[in-house]
Amino acid sequence: MKKVFICLGVLFYLVPFAQAQLSKAQLLADLSQLVQLIDTKHVRPYRLVSKQDFDSVVKQAKKLIKSRQTCDETCYVAFLKVIAALNDGHSVIAYDSREKLFGYLPVTTTWFKEGLIVTRVPQLQARALGKKLVAIDGVSIETVLKKLEKVIPHGNRSRFKKFAYAYLRMPGLLFGLGITQSPQKATFTFAQGKKKFRMLFEHLPDEKYKRTKFVRVDDYLKRVPIHRQKVGDYYWYRYDAALKVFYFNYSRVGNMKNKRASAFARQMWAKVDSLEIDRFVLDMRDNGGGQFGYSMAFTQGILDRPRLNKRGKLFVIAGYNTFSAALDMLRIFEQKTQAIIVGEPPCDYAASSGDPKTYKLNNSGISVQLSSVFHPTVFKNDMRKELILDQQIASSWASYSKGRDDSYEYVLNYVQKPLLPGNAKQYQACLGRFEYDEDRHIIIRKDKGALSIEVSKTLISPLYWQKKNRFITEIQGLRVELNDKNIKLYFPDGKKATFKRAKVQKSALEYLYEGDLAKARPLYSKLAAENPRSPKTTDGRFSNLALFAFFDLRKTDKAKAAKIAKGILNLGIELNQGQAPSCKFALRFY
Repeated sequence: MKKVFICLGVLFYLVPFAQAQLSKAQLLADLSQLVQLIDTKHVRPYRLVSKQDFDSVVKQAKKLIKSRQTCDETCYVAFLKVIAALNDGHSVIAYDSREKLFGYLPVTTTWFKEGLIVTRVPQLQARALGKKLVAIDGVSIETVLKKLEKVIPHGNRSRFKKFAYAYLRMPGLLFGLGITQSPQKATFTFAQGKKKFRMLFEHLPDEKYKRTKFVRVDDYLKRVPIHRQKVGDYYWYRYDAALKVFYFNYSRVGNMKNKRASAFARQMWAKVDSLEIDRFVLDMRDNGGGQFGYSMAFTQGILDRPRLNKRGKLFVIAGYNTFSAALDMLRIFEQKTQAIIVGEPPCDYAASSGDPKTYKLNNSGISVQLSSVFHPTVFKNDMRKELILDQQIASSWASYSKGRDDSYEYVLNYVQKPLLPGNAKQYQACLGRFEYDEDRHIIIRKDKGALSIEVSKTLISPLYWQKKNRFITEIQGLRVELNDKNIKLYFPDGKKATFKRAKVQKSALEYLYEGDLAKARPLYSKLAAENPRSPKTTDGRFSNLALFAFFDLRKTDKAKAAKIAKGILNLGIELNQGQAPSCKFALRFY
């Protein structure tokens, strides 16, 4: 359903969930319910905004609703502002509810370095394709975007860029923000060189949408960039025999109808293993996520192939659409591979909340999605707004319109700069284990005479000499200072910490991966007893640990890997006193 209007002398907005226009009291009740849901259901509501600042936004929303004689779109904009204040890209007013509240304009823009370019419209308005949006109802696009920053949930700029197009095409929202004069239509101004022209777009109901023929800018290009060549396919690959480049495009974490992800992965890895490859390119720039488990056949496939996992041979392309489960993948590539990661930063914090659950507000029927699981990185309290790429490359319309791909061309022309591996012989006294956190160690070891660093099962990287006893790693911004009795880490977000020698030979996490529950159980039980809210013992973490352990171990003994995974899940259920739905659900897969 799109937005519905009735005529009573003048046009009034009718909330489609209700039989009549909602009263201020009903809306205020829904607003209070929304705040309560955020307080009680969101996994970490005040991680990215202070409670004081959030309460201030809520207070302004209540004041606005109370001040309105009748509640139009402006009142519902207040709801958007409240949930956007969390700065969490997964916590939103659901898409269907937004469309019902604010309508739909049939124009899609895409964010390029040059600005917002029109990439999809009805065929009758094809003139707008490839043109730059510069104003809406005479209001400059810069001013429009500034207003949208208050209503689009985003933790970083990439998340805003990802969703700006969806909010720009809601006429009721533009009206509620004071940008347009009508909740049903808007006049867009486009630039074509030095000339400008205007085009009217009106709300398109469902029944008309189904009858409307749309055209895309790609339909008019002589050649499209490589990453746009099979739009709609979740996964596909191409091998360039002349360049010995294997290109794998992964645009959705899930199963395609004609071929499951696991079957495709087996076929692809068999092909990879039969080829001579100089560069393996994983393109995830358009991957907005999905069900993370489906990605493991691809992620582990790379981890299991040392001949691919080398600096200058493995490349990952990210973009401002890379989100959710795809961001989880990117974390693994940052922490456990030697991949050169290029493109644009993914659209969330390095450590972020996700796995949203949906709730419905009582009076309006608005559906609200709130994050239920927190996804950390290996770094404690990592507050990076984005993963740090090896090379940032903004998407360019000038290149795209000619069928060129700046990120892919960078990969093809990449020249590896020499790095000096740390000499293990010189730092023999620094080898060994250091305490990292409650269930992990830092391990400094030698590998074929060179130094490497590992954080139990979650991070591994060569150490490259920088100066004196300082080293850099494959993780951008992570530096290591070696000493005999302790080591110091300089983290990517600017923090630093010193770690002393470990007193035990293995960490709790290592015992867990080995299936040694006799040693792992008392260590984790102690953690849970000391801190019932410890992130180390949550249902979500243990279900993920089982998944990682299974895929890591199955290449040598699948039956043993499944047994270990089940042991991890059962321990997770035990630690959470039976309140572990993720672990219980996952048991059926092993």
